Amino acid sequence: MTRDSEDALVGAVLLEAAVLDVVALEPEHFTGALPRMAWRELLALRAEGKPCDPILVADRCPQDGELLTYLSRCAIQTATAQHAEHHADLLRRDRLTRDCRAAASEIDEAAQRGLEGEELLSEAMRLVAGIRSGSRQVGVPIAQVLRDRYQDHARHQDAVASGAIERRGFPTGIEVLDRLLGGMTPGIATIVAGRPGMGKSAVGMSIAFACVRAGVGVHVFSLEDTRAAYADRLLSRVSQIPCEVLSGGQKISLVGQRDLRTAAEGATKLRGWLLDDRSGIDADEVVRSVRRSQRDLGTRVVIVDYVQLLKRPPRTSQHEHLGQQLLAFATAAKQDSIAYVVMSQLNRGLESRDDKTPKLSDLRESGNLEEFAKCVIAVHRPWVYDRQCSESEVVLCVLKKNQGQIGRVIAHFDGPLVTVR
Repeated sequence: MTRDSEDALVGAVLLEAAVLDVVALEPEHFTGALPRMAWRELLALRAEGKPCDPILVADRCPQDGELLTYLSRCAIQTATAQHAEHHADLLRRDRLTRDCRAAASEIDEAAQRGLEGEELLSEAMRLVAGIRSGSRQVGVPIAQVLRDRYQDHARHQDAVASGAIERRGFPTGIEVLDRLLGGMTPGIATIVAGRPGMGKSAVGMSIAFACVRAGVGVHVFSLEDTRAAYADRLLSRVSQIPCEVLSGGQKISLVGQRDLRTAAEGATKLRGWLLDDRSGIDADEVVRSVRRSQRDLGTRVVIVDYVQLLKRPPRTSQHEHLGQQLLAFATAAKQDSIAYVVMSQLNRGLESRDDKTPKLSDLRESGNLEEFAKCVIAVHRPWVYDRQCSESEVVLCVLKKNQGQIGRVIAHFDGPLVTVR
């Protein structure tokens, strides 16, 4: 199985050289002599800015006559590069297993040589630390960190001055929220929380719609709503036909039918918007799916609706499960420079208070989600609890923002069109 994965990875790079950057493997991850040699030379070609071509690889190793035959076989047998990350994960797991076994063997040998107690523990810790140090990530001088970040700021200011962009983050489609947040920040996980019926999904739709119109790729995981229900909300938003008319199958006027057709045809312009309505998946599968689509569609924003519906392993508490899922999203957001927007239900305890406005503690009672989220936004419609309030008013409470201000903004909620703006 490992050898098949090695061949598949070599073939994937010959099809798409960018796979080298995505999987980030070293020659030491490979066990076969030919795959290891091929990977080393492919990395070298990539670093030199040359194409990853079988002939060029073979020319670099003229002493090994089997290499060109091996590369040709890999290229023929590999039909797609889409599964490269899966094969890379298998190789990482295999290498880690080998390294652990080697460390365990050395610890046993040390014990047989007479090491005991603290000395044996110290040797064991050294060997285990050596496994961790195999990571490809290394420290970076702070001067370089500051120079790189300054250049980011300079490029951003040039873009703002030219009118190309207005803010650093990705748009939410809700102007008052964009002014407070500066948009959805790439590299972090943001929670959008609320009680049922408050408009969390509508906020998610607004974010997706605004991002796609701005040319930002979006991947939506609708764990609660069906594909048809999601489509009805989007068609309603574009055609201005109430969503309940579409979902209920009510009669639509000829003008409305024309508007509906125009809305559906206009969807061809909404490129880079993926919808996944599978049930029974967990955060790891979400991340894998996003990484598969990111190369082809340029996905930069991921919306998960909602976290409590992600698959929970047996014998895992809900509190622990939610924390693990959001940690996976937060880690992936940082590694892939993607904005993860994760919807969450708020604990019903707030409904027993006189003041129904959400607090950060309401989320804490639903698990340790807030520990891993850099930004938390609560969606609240006062009209749900008090009919004297405006039905179209929705309060967006920024309860946490690690780099930025918190506060509340009032947006407009259009119930029939299930839209927040």
